[in-house]
Amino acid sequence: MMTRQDISREITRSELPISKIIQGAWRLFSERWIWYLLLTVLVFFPSTLVVQYAAGLINPETAEIQDLIKVYMAVILMSFVWIIGTLVSAVMVNAQLRDEPFSFGTAFYKGICAWPKAIATVLLLMAILIGIAMAGMLAVTILPLLAVPFITALLIGSVVFSAALYFAAITAALRKKMFMDNLKYVVYILRGHFGKSIGLFMLLFLGSLFVSYGVGVLEEPLLALIANSSVRWIVQSFLDSLLSITNIFMFIGLTIYFLNLESIRLEEEAARAEADRLPLP
Repeated sequence: MMTRQDISREITRSELPISKIIQGAWRLFSERWIWYLLLTVLVFFPSTLVVQYAAGLINPETAEIQDLIKVYMAVILMSFVWIIGTLVSAVMVNAQLRDEPFSFGTAFYKGICAWPKAIATVLLLMAILIGIAMAGMLAVTILPLLAVPFITALLIGSVVFSAALYFAAITAALRKKMFMDNLKYVVYILRGHFGKSIGLFMLLFLGSLFVSYGVGVLEEPLLALIANSSVRWIVQSFLDSLLSITNIFMFIGLTIYFLNLESIRLEEEAARAEADRLPLP
């Protein structure tokens, strides 16, 4: 099993394989699991309560479109809160790999400070995606044969958007960049590694869904034992927020890979600059 020192050394040497990224994520998580668990409860428990409450206000069989829109809006707004989990995780991972002394409060504060930059960049990404989607819908209206390619492109674009969102949040937390500066930096760091970056994101994301689904099935009998609906709502929200620890693990893995690629990219730039300064023979 890799140690934290091993991860710190290998990050600067060469691109890490996915297996080592996952090992490294587990090592960093296990060293500070109480802090990552506390982060999960502080960020995801209150927001999960809000989403569960909004969903519980409507009956899916009789709900009107306005009611469903309210639930979707609650989910979107809470997703902005969930980004804090990514930001704080990135700060903690960076400090762990640099072997810097830090407290949970300091890491949480730095993550909160980066939140406006992350949200600004996410809104820009959303605007780009919505613009592309509207242009595609217009094209399909004019030429229906484009429907299948459009849907395929939209699905692929959604995956790319989701991966870009997390890397943009990491950049906001660690490099204090926003808007196009943020996106340009993400593209600069990931250039030549887009396929692996999206593959790593999908692997961690699907793993998170698999664990969440499995535990969700197991929690149903427990919730059935609770007669009071209010207590059941709170317990379910708490359990669902604990499941978000799998999301935290995903954040850790993506941050390790980002720092790995960034280190390699900066070393390449430094070597190129040094070569340019050498006198010609």
